[in-house]
Amino acid sequence: MVKKLFVAISLMFTVMASHAATAEVSIAAVKKYVLSVLKDPESARFYNVQAFNDNTIVCGYVNAKNSYGGYTGKQVFLVSFDSGRPAVAWIDKDDEDRAMFTCTNWGWKR
Repeated sequence: MVKKLFVAISLMFTVMASHAATAEVSIAAVKKYVLSVLKDPESARFYNVQAFNDNTIVCGYVNAKNSYGGYTGKQVFLVSFDSGRPAVAWIDKDDEDRAMFTCTNWGWKR
């Protein structure tokens, strides 16, 4: 009985660890993608980045410098994956309300 319990607990922690690693990989891929579309990627600061829906949706804030060299302020972003690659991205001000609504519905805490 104790052996079965130990195996069950070990399996549970393995599943939890693999889920966390997958979230970390998704978040790293999204950060790389977001950096690729910014005017000054070296200035980017990410805040409150979280993965949802089996790590196929990543939400967060990014603040980076614009063409004039000033920070734009935190902007919400949402990136979803298709076949393991970032597919849909809402990063700019025009999509902010839609990204905020969608992220909040997935449980994102601002």
